[in-house]
Amino acid sequence: MWDQIKAENLFLVLVDFQDKFFPIMDEQVVKSVRKNLLLAVRMFAKLNIPMIGTDHYRKGLGLTDPEVLR
Repeated sequence: MWDQIKAENLFLVLVDFQDKFFPIMDEQVVKSVRKNLLLAVRMFAKLNIPMIGTDHYRKGLGLTDPEVLR
């Protein structure tokens, strides 16, 4: 199974990593998730793997974390 995974068969979907979710989460969890997410985004970018992000209810929940969008 793992031998069938190729960069050209991958796609990263980031769902609802929005600012307003962070205050309801433990601060250490947010830091850890952000760190790992940024690592994944950098890795996918270096491999030229497509990525897309979604925001749910921007008016109430805000936009995707700006650090992730860089």
